[in-house]
Amino acid sequence: MRMTRSGAVWLWLLLPVAAWAEGVPEVPPVEEERRPRDDAWRNLLRVEATTLSFLPRAGMGTNEGFLQVEPTLILDGGAEFGLNLGTPVRLRLWGGGGAAGFVRREDWDSLSDWGQLVRGLKLGSDTAPVGVWLGALEDYSLLSAHLVRRYWGRAGGRAPSVTLAHLDATAVVLRRPGLEAHLLAGWGGRPGVGGAWGAVLGMGADAVASAWDVSVRLEARRQHGGFRQGFFGPDYELARFQAVGPEGVPLASAPLPDGYSLQAEARVGWDAAGYRGLQRHLMLSLSAEAFSWGRLDADGRVAVQFLERSLEVAVRGLGVGLGQPGARYLGAAEARWRVMAGKLYAVATGGTLLFPEGDGTLRPGAFASVGLGVDNAR
Repeated sequence: MRMTRSGAVWLWLLLPVAAWAEGVPEVPPVEEERRPRDDAWRNLLRVEATTLSFLPRAGMGTNEGFLQVEPTLILDGGAEFGLNLGTPVRLRLWGGGGAAGFVRREDWDSLSDWGQLVRGLKLGSDTAPVGVWLGALEDYSLLSAHLVRRYWGRAGGRAPSVTLAHLDATAVVLRRPGLEAHLLAGWGGRPGVGGAWGAVLGMGADAVASAWDVSVRLEARRQHGGFRQGFFGPDYELARFQAVGPEGVPLASAPLPDGYSLQAEARVGWDAAGYRGLQRHLMLSLSAEAFSWGRLDADGRVAVQFLERSLEVAVRGLGVGLGQPGARYLGAAEARWRVMAGKLYAVATGGTLLFPEGDGTLRPGAFASVGLGVDNAR
């Protein structure tokens, strides 16, 4: 559970959602009491079809190509209800060997894969005493983010399990209209593993205005006995098979030197029209953690809209273990261009990735995708 600004407590069941309505229609905000009854429910219907190619490095396997069809249905019932359904279905066009099926098997080989059909379910508003959010963990931070921090990825497969616990305390030291500042402290460890513990002390602030919002945080951290804050981070889906470093072992058993770190994070959203919705002219998210023994982890994403929101360009990068042997770098870029009054759009994306193999090793590769989509967002 977490404490909202209004002091209400949310109960979290199953998997919390990062953004239950990632493609919500772009409509100006309307005060709830002035909202017409026939406009109380809104919806977004979208179908996107793209060609998707996975390109391993030379000599490390054959290429694989797919037709990816992604239907999406979003129902917006206002502050009290929201539902987001949809998932990409990848149909094989070439590659994969004789045992490969028509539908990409890796997307549906575990029970959690079927949970991706429900991308988000929201019951109760942010001002209600009790509410429930269900959905996928994708670029999400849980509670104070000292265990689950900026998590993403669906690598699938099985890896060694790990158990962690963390206790946090937060004190709000400044509260004004549109501004809140707080101090935080925490203590965590790995139950059953002696001497594995960590502590954190930090501060943060949130500022909100009609056209922008900013959230910043700065923390000093202590790690001991192999424990670290942000264990389930943006690199976790790969690190659970093979952590960064020369050892080549899963993150659950990877050694982490005792030491200190300084972690900083910033999220910025800006919209020239003062829309204050999920669609922004600028969305920026950056995070970096520097360790006392010479390691640096950093990740970020920036998305910018141009030409009256007709063109959106997004770039994302991840660097883990920088300054150490076996550092990991990943990057991706995406562009969406809307035509025909915004109903039809073209999309192109590409980047680098790592494929988990059956023996736990990671195979470097790349991906590329182009396609078309149609929706009723405008």
